[in-house]
Order: sequence, then structure tokens, then C-alpha cells
Amino acid sequence: MSDDAPDPDTDPLESYLAETLGERVVDTAVMEAGLNRVIRVATAEDPRAYVIRQPNSDRTDHGFVDIATEHAVMERLEPTDVPAPKAVSFCEDESVLGGPFSVIEYLDGDGIDWGDPLPAGHRDEESRTRVGELLADRLSDLHTLDAGRFAGVCERVDTRTQLDRTLAQLEAATSETGHEPAALDRVANWLGANAPDRSATALVHGDYKPDNVCFTWGERPRVSGVVDWETAKLRDPRTELGYLLFYWREQGGPSPPLDDLAERHPDPVVAEIREREQRGFWPFTKRPGSPSRRELVARWEDATRLAYGDDRFYRAFAAVMLATVWEGLYADALECGEEAADWEAHIEYVAMLAEAVVDGDLPL
Repeated sequence: MSDDAPDPDTDPLESYLAETLGERVVDTAVMEAGLNRVIRVATAEDPRAYVIRQPNSDRTDHGFVDIATEHAVMERLEPTDVPAPKAVSFCEDESVLGGPFSVIEYLDGDGIDWGDPLPAGHRDEESRTRVGELLADRLSDLHTLDAGRFAGVCERVDTRTQLDRTLAQLEAATSETGHEPAALDRVANWLGANAPDRSATALVHGDYKPDNVCFTWGERPRVSGVVDWETAKLRDPRTELGYLLFYWREQGGPSPPLDDLAERHPDPVVAEIREREQRGFWPFTKRPGSPSRRELVARWEDATRLAYGDDRFYRAFAAVMLATVWEGLYADALECGEEAADWEAHIEYVAMLAEAVVDGDLPL
């Protein structure tokens, strides 16, 4: 949440909510103000009854969908086995909040933030095993839904088109930043030559990773829901499994050398990257009990009845997608006159990981 984010005029909002929901709103508070403005809504009956999601930009880049599509996806998820916030109301009246927004039910639980350990009391092998299996199982539930349910609201994007769009977006971003890591160019060429011909169609979340899956902890971890559906598409689900696997670093797994990175960038940022490489994007994945990537794949294949295969392509593609988003954020920072030099080191680190995957130095 941004401390300097302006609070919206609550009178029109509270009137709209009272009329739409039939409840008395007693408080609203801005929880986040980044890509989306996220507002918590308290009613007389429940201090955390609802959440409002409203884009802070038009969300036309980085593969995002508009807020109407996001809301429609959650509506269609409601009768399925995939846990997600219940879509309550969609408002197109700009007089209420200055633009369209989605009202959803508040979801108990929290995602696992980047770099954080599991909560105290759940840092044992059994908990790590269960968290990994839950992440694989909920992803499998998503990928086995009837894709036809979402055909009217989600764009169907085949893998080749998805790759071409990503590389075009990367080229546009690097033309603005002037930052063109050679490793990314090499990996992009490899991806173009090795894109799988086969394809399947499933609803994908688009950014499925532990910080977008809410857990409640209690006696044992449980998934309360998957959040942030602004990148939902109909795609080959293997691209999404590869995306999760890219982040999933394993205990005792190999690490690419960072000496070349250290020569090009200052110590503070490289020290941060060294720590990330040592601990993993999510440290619990490198601790005893956490499933291996192969175990996650086997669990997903058993549930979806799909063969994964072509692992180097899907994990390297995931790395390039992340680098593309970061390069776009780097360009945005430069446009705003912000200090942005650290972006280059982080993008080059992800490019190194992609190159290591392609070369077989980070095997499945």
C-alpha cells in the first residue's frame, strides 16, 4: 500500500454500495495503489466484507486484461472447484470512482510474499510438502476446467502467438531503455527455434505463483483462494506450469555464477541478487520437505492427464516473460525520471537463469 495514495471520495462510493449490496458501509480504506487501486470496504456487519479493484492504468501492456474481463472470469469461476473471490458487482458508472471497478468478496488468508519464509509454526517439512502439493493441486484444478466456460470472455492465445507478442513487447521496451542483454537475445532466438508444435487450451491465471495464492494456516495450511486475475487467458497450460517451475528453486540445486554480473553492477544490488540466488525466490522451496520440480510435474500430469515435456522451453519462456515485464517497468521508471539503474542487474540475472535453463545447467 502506498502511503501517499489519494483516498477516493467515499460518498458516491458508499451510496453505490449501499444501493447495490443492500448494506450500510461504515468505512473504506485504500490497501494498495500500484497497478490497481485496491480498497477495503467495511460494513456494519463485517469490517472486511468486500474489496474493490480498480485499474490505475489502462492495463494494455504486459498481457493484462481489462477490469471487466477480470470480473467476468471470477463470475465464471464461482460454480467451479477453483477457489477465487466471489464477484459481487461490476460498476461502469464513472461518477462513482472515476472509472469502472469490480466489487468482490474479501478473501481470508494471505499469499506468501517474495522472499518470505512460511509463517511461524509452519516451517517444518510436513508444512512445506503440503504447501507445494496444494500449489500444484490448485493449478491442476484450474487447468482441468472446461475452457468453453470462458470462451466468451477470454482471448485464446496459442503458444507461438504468445511468444511472438512477448518478444515484440521486449523489443519495444529495450528500445526505450537502451538495455539489450546479449543473453536475452540468445534465449529469444532459441525459443523461436524450439517452440513446441503441440497445444492444449485451458484457462490460465497468467501469474500463478505463491504470492497470488492465499493461504490460511490454522493447524495446517489450506488454500482459501487464488487472487489477481488480471492476466487470465485461454492458453496452453504448460506455459503456466513452466512459469511456476521457473520460480521453484530446489535444495542443493546448481546456481549460475554471478561474477560477470558483479563486474558490471555495484555491490549493493549484486549482494541482493546473491542472497536471492542462495535463498530462492521463495525460500521454502529450497528447504527439506518441499517437493522437487519433477514431483510437481508428476502431480500436475496425473491430475490433468497432459504430458508436460519441453521443460527447457517452458521455463526459459517464463524467465523471458518476467524479464520483459521488468524491462517495461524499467522503461516506465526512466520515463518518470526515477533512479532505475538497479533494474538492469535484476533483468540480467533473470536472463542468466534463462540461459542456464536453455543450456541444461538448471535441469528439471
